[in-house]
Amino acid sequence: MRASVVFGLVLAASLSACADAPITPDQLEPDGQLRATRPGGGPSAYAATLQGGRTSPQRASVVQFDAVLASTPTGTPEDMSTFPPDVGTVHLHVRAHGLETDRDVVFRWTHGEHSLTVPGELLPTSQFVLAASIDVQPDQTGPWRIEIVGEPTHADEAPEVLFAREFVILSERPSE
Repeated sequence: MRASVVFGLVLAASLSACADAPITPDQLEPDGQLRATRPGGGPSAYAATLQGGRTSPQRASVVQFDAVLASTPTGTPEDMSTFPPDVGTVHLHVRAHGLETDRDVVFRWTHGEHSLTVPGELLPTSQFVLAASIDVQPDQTGPWRIEIVGEPTHADEAPEVLFAREFVILSERPSE
């Protein structure tokens, strides 16, 4: 099973107006410009700001990526949601569609009350690439969570969780 996530990236400076909702794909023209009106009619809050002449259009792109958890770092990854206790290392492979440039992120691996954050980046690619790995000790069984957290582009922004997935390290090797 692959996990697909669609999220919007604002690739330019923030708007000078306050908005309560994020930009969604239905608010974008195919070239990445904000629509003048919402698809259902009436101008959007973003378009009203643009029409008021207080700022210029913002460039945005919609990025979709697929992520696979695997026990191997190379080759064609086989997606897994459970791993044997002697797996050694769990690898996260990611494929990004629509990403125009590399994007700094943090990979946050969580087991119980403990989290490990590892800086990294998402790469614009149509192939699965190894994005992050975590070494797992045989006694670290049970549920785990991996999150890809976007680095804020402005000091006053909170980090955004772009992807999250849970997996399990089994306490015993399954009988074959």
